[in-house]
Amino acid sequence: MAQTKTQAESYLASLLGKTLRVTTTDTRMFLGQFKCTDSDQNIILSQTFEYRLPPPPKEPGTTTQDLTSRYLGLVVVPGEYITKVEVEAFESQLSREERERFGVGSGKKENERVGGSEGEGCALG
Repeated sequence: MAQTKTQAESYLASLLGKTLRVTTTDTRMFLGQFKCTDSDQNIILSQTFEYRLPPPPKEPGTTTQDLTSRYLGLVVVPGEYITKVEVEAFESQLSREERERFGVGSGKKENERVGGSEGEGCALG
């Protein structure tokens, strides 16, 4: 779905202040409030937590994989390392049109993928 520059700007403006989950090439995930982006597809998040997968277990047969996390605050995620961006929204935060468009049912937490295919960003060129 191709967007005009005006549509893209409007969409990005609608994301300001929303909680984004940004996944990077090294499998880290950043969860924070969207503040801005630029033409290089860098994303700035505030009140951000970083989540990491633990290293693989040393003993075969061990399957425990708990995420480790830490609070980072304000971060810049370089666009070249972003693999996925998701908007975290609850039904109460969506407009009526958004609920209809995404087919959101009562009481469910929904995720919306930003951009097109994996690796594509949402910044303006």
